Amino acid sequence: KLHQPFAKAHKADMSKVLDIRGGASVGPINSENLPMISAAMGIMYSAEMLFMSGEANKKYLKEPTGNKYSAEMTKWFGLSLLQSSIMQYMVATSGGAESVTKALGVAWPMGLAFVLWRRSEGMFHDQVALGLNVVFSAVSAYLAWM
Repeated sequence: KLHQPFAKAHKADMSKVLDIRGGASVGPINSENLPMISAAMGIMYSAEMLFMSGEANKKYLKEPTGNKYSAEMTKWFGLSLLQSSIMQYMVATSGGAESVTKALGVAWPMGLAFVLWRRSEGMFHDQVALGLNVVFSAVSAYLAWM
């Protein structure tokens, strides 16, 4: 018999969790669909990095014209995003959504800290990406640790 670290679990009764949280809710977003939402967003971001790498360099780095070296590294970044999103989706669909949510509760705030640091150095310019990082950091940390 094969070891299955992420065995399918029955859907948890969220009422006790909401009692612990003081009845607070983030609407339809929960620890089961947050990993799916995050994986989908990662795939979309990956597509931008892979197929629009020159434009991404202009958008995120404010380069007047993209160069072939930064475009190449952006494509590799897009590949790693795609691989990470696929793994996240596979773990979440195999019954490990709670584990993925806990990981997202660490990963998104770490990403936000990196974005804020790079912004303070004048290397990050996209306000929409900053806003998305703030929202996903808050939601994922709330679902993971509250």
